[in-house]
Amino acid sequence: MGDFNAKVGKGSKGDFIDLYGLGERNERGEQLSTFAGEQGFVITNTVFALPPVRLYTWKYSGDSPGIIIRNQIDYILINQRYGNSCTSVRTYPGADISSDYNPLIGVFKIRMKTVRKKTVTKYNLEKLKEHSIRNQVEIYLSNEISALSKALSTEEKVEKLKHVVESIKNEHLKSDFTKKKTRMTEEILNIMQRRKMVKNDPIEYNNTNKAIRTKIIEAKQKDINGKCVDVEVLQLKHGSFNVH
Repeated sequence: MGDFNAKVGKGSKGDFIDLYGLGERNERGEQLSTFAGEQGFVITNTVFALPPVRLYTWKYSGDSPGIIIRNQIDYILINQRYGNSCTSVRTYPGADISSDYNPLIGVFKIRMKTVRKKTVTKYNLEKLKEHSIRNQVEIYLSNEISALSKALSTEEKVEKLKHVVESIKNEHLKSDFTKKKTRMTEEILNIMQRRKMVKNDPIEYNNTNKAIRTKIIEAKQKDINGKCVDVEVLQLKHGSFNVH
């Protein structure tokens, strides 16, 4: 938005002013056209072939039979990339408003481009807290680092380690989508499977259900304790971002 008091007038100029303006271009109109060209705008008022009564945006309040002044000094500018989304721009001189200006209305219909989101593989670093997985990863990583040849350059060693890390993530740290929460352990899932098998035995079913609840409470407490330990460790390392 800006107050140029510009008249771009009739006649096209570049890709930003079309044929259907009103009146003669003045010095401020030249400034506005330069601004539109530099910023990649198109002046939409000049695009549609309309009668003058639908083009002027301001009228002289002291009109008389011999003096009738109508100017087009208000414009809607839009980025040229979205220029074809503008379907109509016109004034409404019959509007009942207490102003010398006419309402300038633009109609736009934008069809957004469909963007395909890239699927990002998520890895569960919480699995490294399991001793069996952590030991396997440490042994594998230690062996791979020991096997690096001294003849390799630093860049080649970095690339080699990248492949090692990727293989570790794909083999050991892939997310288990059957688990809704980190405290849902394999043991609990196995008991849940067993519960399905004893649906016809009410006593066994209730006992299994109680066992599941007990295990969930234990796992939840263990999970909370683990998070508390992580927070304390990060506080000692002054890692306030990761603490949060």
